Amino acid sequence: MKHDDNTLQTASPQASEADKALAELTALKYSTVGILRPLSEAGTVPDGCVRINGHFYADRWYLGWQKDDKDTHFADIRLPSTETPATKAADPYARLKAYAKAGARIRCKDKFGWSGWEANGDWGWYLLPENYEVHPDDLHLVPEYAPANEQPKQQVPLGPEDVMPDSWIQFPCGTKACVEYIRYDRVKMRGLVGEELFNELVSKECKINRSIPLTGKWDANAWEPCYKMI
Repeated sequence: MKHDDNTLQTASPQASEADKALAELTALKYSTVGILRPLSEAGTVPDGCVRINGHFYADRWYLGWQKDDKDTHFADIRLPSTETPATKAADPYARLKAYAKAGARIRCKDKFGWSGWEANGDWGWYLLPENYEVHPDDLHLVPEYAPANEQPKQQVPLGPEDVMPDSWIQFPCGTKACVEYIRYDRVKMRGLVGEELFNELVSKECKINRSIPLTGKWDANAWEPCYKMI
């Protein structure tokens, strides 16, 4: 059975595990295309997984659980209903899931490159484990997986060495303002009256986006807390 990813059908209660895996993969096409690998790398299907095969034609992926002579790529998809005690015990994403549950910032890498750091994201864990990374400042959040030489860190406000002009600050109410200049303990933002102390930005739970001064272009996924761990 082969589905066009633009005509995805809702799986019925009688749908096979393969159809459910196909529906899940197709519905998440923009975030999961990175997991498709060349058929030349295909080996034995792992226990509890459903293999999806596909090929790219006319600007779209055609994906299905049945093999087609045109197929060039594959992905092994595991659904919760196919997990066994053995696969759960050997979960390669256990470390990442623990950090996600603890609120750590995580990013992922697909064929388009690294995403921005995100806490409490709905990851899905479809990419290979090595395609995810935990923010170095958040490694202490799960002592079980923290590096052996990792020392307890303290949360402190950002300082003048961390904030550059043209950074953006977002307030909890949704207001955003561009940083005009920085003093030793505060910042001035364009269009706003007065200045904001660095520790006030933390207490107000503001976020900062430094993508423009750091990379020269805007990244809407680069928002971070206004504090650092030292």
